Amino acid sequence: MGRVSSREADRRRDMVTVAKAFYQQGKSKLEIADETGMSRFMVARLLGEAQAVGLVTITINVGEVLPDNSQALAAHLGLARASVVEVYG
Repeated sequence: MGRVSSREADRRRDMVTVAKAFYQQGKSKLEIADETGMSRFMVARLLGEAQAVGLVTITINVGEVLPDNSQALAAHLGLARASVVEVYG
């Protein structure tokens, strides 16, 4: 297995830092730039790179109703109506 250079490790650490601030803490790119001393363009570049290398993944949960499961649940519980919704995560 190849060794990771300190530059690569620093880059990955920066991707993690900006990704956590942006996606978990809800900070804007400008806020992150101000806090880290980076330009907002560098923050945006790091976020894009984090997604490209798989460090960040984005899932869209559409929340579709599953009609067969909904009817079965309603019948099982003796309800007039129930909704079972597909979710992820």
